[in-house]
Amino acid sequence: MSQFSKGFALGALVLSLAGCGGGSDSSPAIVPPIVAPLPTFKVQDDPVNTSTMALSVAESFIQVGTFANSIIKQASFNDLGIDKSCTNGGISTRTINDIDGSNTISAADVISMDYRDCYIPSLDSTISGVVAVKVVSLNSDDGKTLTEVNLSDVEFDGETLLQFKGILGTEIQKFAVSQKTTVKNIGNVSLIVDRNADLKMNFVNTAITRSEQFSDATYSISGAGKIELPVAAVSFSFAFKEPLVGHFSEYPHKGLMHVFTSNTDIVETSSNFVTNSESMNVKSGSDIYSISWSYAVEGSLWWFSGSVNNYVNAYRSDNFDFVGVLNSDLLTEFPASGGSVQFLMSRPVKSGTYTTTFNTTNWPYHRVDATVSVAGAIVSITPKTPLAAGREYEIDSFELISTQDVARYVYRVTGINVNDAILINLDKGTGLYQADDFPTLDASKSVMNKGKKLNFKWIDVNNVGLVFANKSASKTTFSAPAGHANDISVRLEIDNGQGYVISSDFTIKYFTPSSTVLHFVSSMGDYIGGGQTQTFDTSDSSFTVFSNGAEQRDYISVGINSNTWWNLDLAAPKGESLAVKKYENATRYPFQSPVTAGLSFTGGGRGCNNSLGSFEILELVYDANNNVEKLAVNFQQSCENTNPLLIGLLRVNSSAKLN
Repeated sequence: MSQFSKGFALGALVLSLAGCGGGSDSSPAIVPPIVAPLPTFKVQDDPVNTSTMALSVAESFIQVGTFANSIIKQASFNDLGIDKSCTNGGISTRTINDIDGSNTISAADVISMDYRDCYIPSLDSTISGVVAVKVVSLNSDDGKTLTEVNLSDVEFDGETLLQFKGILGTEIQKFAVSQKTTVKNIGNVSLIVDRNADLKMNFVNTAITRSEQFSDATYSISGAGKIELPVAAVSFSFAFKEPLVGHFSEYPHKGLMHVFTSNTDIVETSSNFVTNSESMNVKSGSDIYSISWSYAVEGSLWWFSGSVNNYVNAYRSDNFDFVGVLNSDLLTEFPASGGSVQFLMSRPVKSGTYTTTFNTTNWPYHRVDATVSVAGAIVSITPKTPLAAGREYEIDSFELISTQDVARYVYRVTGINVNDAILINLDKGTGLYQADDFPTLDASKSVMNKGKKLNFKWIDVNNVGLVFANKSASKTTFSAPAGHANDISVRLEIDNGQGYVISSDFTIKYFTPSSTVLHFVSSMGDYIGGGQTQTFDTSDSSFTVFSNGAEQRDYISVGINSNTWWNLDLAAPKGESLAVKKYENATRYPFQSPVTAGLSFTGGGRGCNNSLGSFEILELVYDANNNVEKLAVNFQQSCENTNPLLIGLLRVNSSAKLN
């Protein structure tokens, strides 16, 4: 909690405005004199305190959202009820009310953390008490996780003892290269000072959003709210008229906030660009005050994903620094092959050739050359050959150059621990089947980091009569009994010949034959599909096909209108017509080069900045009016050229097989 949430401003403002008095019960009764009413409170009478208090409230809400997100990310069923040490030596204990008994975190589950003098970095405070986080929804179709956080039993032991009474709602939405956190009050929420119910701050209709854009390493803060100090009969509102914007680990260099009680009583708080960017401007009428950002907030506004940095820079356009590891969760279980470490820089990186290596940290030493790819401010480092299982690596220091031609050495990142388990890599094709149309199951790219030999076993989970071409091969086909028209459950078991066995259950969905369908499988981390598998046909969607068939026949666009809108654009290289063939190395339509094909699959308002993929046209028929009569196409797309794949198929009035 920032210093003002701890009671600094609250105490100064509440106590200074509270004209509380009292008398003895034995005093004689007297007739009170007629007293003129107190003047109406104006923020312009106390512009600095009201402005810094509003910023403090905004930061505290964001801190709670970051805290709740970390509780969900770290939730595990393996250590329930076990005391764990906190970084400062305190104790925390986790319990989970698993509503559906699934033994996995899902909607309606409640994660409770009992803290005893635990320092929480995201709150910058030592806390004691039980925090209850109720999961309202988890990783929904649009990538949102909603929670309700109850901090009523918690005491924050800072400069002043605080209690947050009530429930805050959080919404975390993750995209491929961005993240958005929104925190709002649900019902009555108050901050109480020193257990004194009279000394409290109420939050009314308060909602704060922090957006993180990793592609250019910026954050922005928006929202509005109302603050009430009942003991002083004071209330005022605040709103970000322009979002506070800055680069990670830097003070904001854009933004405007209003604190007000009416249209005529307004205090403006704004950022500075370069000169005095470490300070904000508080304007009240003709008076302007210069206040240090660090006086109002602790830094949660500009930290990268809520992590604590030890420094903050004043804004300069030529700043260029290493911010942190974007996918730090991967470092403790890094795959032997196929993994990348994503660095986040404070400015976009200039395209060029950069080199580094993965090096083991102890003997016997192992050195692996790495590929370094750049996408805006994100730098992905990928080993060119598999790392050794069970070893710890570091990425060697190397130089990067910003788009402003500023050079910066990124010093080694340590603690990359390579997983030594079997890593299942399963390709189930479209994941759909029809009569006489079954996908091939391929686990041949699974990785054995330690062991003698990978052994495979395909199992018909529900004993419906599946027939596998080879039950013990890494790659197989199968068939179902004639007339079986239900989803199929399959289990893949893999062992390493040394007693270590891992299994994965998956479903192949039965698809009622339809000549017009869109189906896609989105890998986790894919921005467009959000890691979901979805199927649409004419029973729930409308399909609209456009082409320039009367001209060159080199372009087709198909729109699918369901509960959201999806669109597939296909274009042939310049001078060619679309034909029944496979088009490799297709880039984002309509920005492809003249010699390559164009491809763009978008939906739900999401699109790629850059993309790389391919598509294969299996059937393409035009009618007498040059309209597309039949179309069958399979496609795959990677946003920003390096993100996980989205694999899809589209059929329009086509009998082409799905697999």
